[in-house]
Amino acid sequence: MKLLLAVLTLAFVLAGCSRQGDARARDDLAGTWVATGIYANGGSFKSTITVDRNGDYVCQVVVQSDFGVIRTADMEGKLQVRDGVLIDTMTKHSNTNAVLPRSTRARIVRINDREMVLNSESLGGQVSPTNDVVFRKVGK
Repeated sequence: MKLLLAVLTLAFVLAGCSRQGDARARDDLAGTWVATGIYANGGSFKSTITVDRNGDYVCQVVVQSDFGVIRTADMEGKLQVRDGVLIDTMTKHSNTNAVLPRSTRARIVRINDREMVLNSESLGGQVSPTNDVVFRKVGK
């Protein structure tokens, strides 16, 4: 379940803000982004995603349970920004049981060259560690 939450967090990685803002969001999207979080039970996650100029991405999510077990998932796919919404189409997953392709969406609260804030609650009531997920850009 914790891995699923971290994967959902990753999947909501990026989005835009209006049609005019979509182009700007696509430009800001390229690079390497990191999101970290701590669950109420003491577990934690770290999502690292690298996005190229055409929206293709590779991602690694590392989840540590509250009792110290570490699990890693590697994913690939394509991100698109449409009408202020980030659409993630995951095409590869290291979990051989993953049903692919898988598409998820998140509304972009804010994105610039240093920070991206996504909200998955506003689209379909999906559960995430917090309402807003904050990614920090760590590389171009």
